[in-house]
Amino acid sequence: MAELAELDNYQQRACRLIDKNVFFANDLQSIAMAKAICESCVIIQECYETSIANREYYGTWGGVSEDQRQRVIINKKPKSA
Repeated sequence: MAELAELDNYQQRACRLIDKNVFFANDLQSIAMAKAICESCVIIQECYETSIANREYYGTWGGVSEDQRQRVIINKKPKSA
């Protein structure tokens, strides 16, 4: 998986001019704002996939909150034999 900064359209990302604290706040208003910004982003899918691959536990990435992403990451853990 390529790093986000290596993507051709990385400089066009919707969050580039937004205070990064919006994406790492835990209040519902900030989470909703972060998700809304992500929805208009050209790299939303790549951002989401990278956050899962890198096991990003904090912040809103690719339009997905911490809680939502943590459930996906936990469900992707290898099953013990």
